[in-house]
Amino acid sequence: MKASACMLLATIGVSTAQAAPQIVVIRAEWGSDKGGPTCDATQGVAASCSRGMNQDGTACNVYASNSYCNDGTNGWHVLKVTYSCNGQQRTIQVAEGAQLPMQCDSPAKPTGATLKPTTQPTAGHSIHVVAGSYGGNCGVSRGNVTEHLSRACDGRMECPYVIDTNAIGDPRFGCAKDYVAEWQCGDDPTIHRADAPPEAGYRKTVTLSCVGFFPPGEAPKTPVHFEDSVQRPDSESLGSMWNEYTLRNNVVKAENSPWRVRGNALSYEATGQGAYWEDFIETVATFPTDNVRVEFELRGRVATSKGYVGPSALLSGDGRYRATAQNVTGGPKPLGVAGWYRWENQGTRGVIVAVNGSLNDHPTAEFAGVNQPGFARHVLTIRGGVLTYEAPGFAPVTYPVTDRSTLSERRHLTFGVRLYDVGVPQTIEIRNVKVTTLDAGGPKTTTSASQPGPSRPKAKNEPNPCAGITVAGVRHGGQEGIGTIRFLGCVIAFANPIDSYSDAEIQAVLDR
Repeated sequence: MKASACMLLATIGVSTAQAAPQIVVIRAEWGSDKGGPTCDATQGVAASCSRGMNQDGTACNVYASNSYCNDGTNGWHVLKVTYSCNGQQRTIQVAEGAQLPMQCDSPAKPTGATLKPTTQPTAGHSIHVVAGSYGGNCGVSRGNVTEHLSRACDGRMECPYVIDTNAIGDPRFGCAKDYVAEWQCGDDPTIHRADAPPEAGYRKTVTLSCVGFFPPGEAPKTPVHFEDSVQRPDSESLGSMWNEYTLRNNVVKAENSPWRVRGNALSYEATGQGAYWEDFIETVATFPTDNVRVEFELRGRVATSKGYVGPSALLSGDGRYRATAQNVTGGPKPLGVAGWYRWENQGTRGVIVAVNGSLNDHPTAEFAGVNQPGFARHVLTIRGGVLTYEAPGFAPVTYPVTDRSTLSERRHLTFGVRLYDVGVPQTIEIRNVKVTTLDAGGPKTTTSASQPGPSRPKAKNEPNPCAGITVAGVRHGGQEGIGTIRFLGCVIAFANPIDSYSDAEIQAVLDR
């Protein structure tokens, strides 16, 4: 820091009358990553934090750039910030072009989305940048800005990266350029991708993440991969765990949409314009598709006299591949459910299950929580190559996934709302979102005597004690202990809840 610079304490964003903890920026320095002179960025960082502060004053993000001060040197730079909260002092340093997060440890309710792998990935699963490409749509070579992206994101579990042409240069003047980030999580060969449309260099953001990622064979001991209860203050931003897209006239754009946080829910309200539009959000993280369960609660108001409109919940590829509300131009095809109400029945019902590239229509069914009092819980399960959808008032349906190879592709969880009728509003609220990875193993069976006394081994010629017991009987049988079903001499021990197994898996155990 220059000798003329003074120590500056800046209290950010919260009145002294509030009980919430306050972030205090003590010192911020901008300088070369090679060492040497630095300049005092404290005042600029404090102002930036104040503008982006959450409502209770416990968290903010600032962008690492030379906008705060100029140290007079060329090359790569870093931003180093020391701040305090609740009497604890911390120092964080990030590379140029990255977001620097400041937050307080507080017993208050969470202020952001919770991405909660219950067995935390190790650093061996962290981000490894493969390529950063700026202007590929203009003919620029792939990987032309990889070094800058690597310096900002390598080794982190999550990295919101702000694309700034002032920092990375303009490789093709006069052409509006896109940006593509490609990375791996640790040693896993899967290449993840996030991109921003033209002009990306005007400070658009791509988020690289390995949070919640577990390579094959390293699944978490407990199965929650992602959870967002949305217990946080109202905000125009959904938080760093979600991306937003708009779909207008079959053109998808990564940009702000009417989605926001309201009343502890992911909330949406907009009116139709006489064409099929959709606004959708997707998790930054991706998830394995087979042996996975998605749960969420939804309520809303949907009306139409002309179109097919309403909410959707899909496991889908990157949002950039969305061509229409139900079709994609690349990547894996969507798997999930939509409550698209239609003019044929005066906009009162209609459920569609998307699987195998087809839309399986249930035109007389009501989508739970739509035009009904209260939130309704929806459950979408894909296990053993079979998709099952369950919701209140809707008899569970199952569809086999005909091309099992597509289940090896990781997908995002997306929520969308489809619009049509001019001036007719659609209102949707979603909360308690959870993505759970299920154990791929099947149930195991043992046999025992049905009467009190010592058990006896089963002789070779003794009939199968589970013969004659139906799958339905197993599903509706009484439980003894955790995950155990007993039918006279047949005892079936389940490693997971019974409803996580397919009928075929249970029947195979009965036939042993």
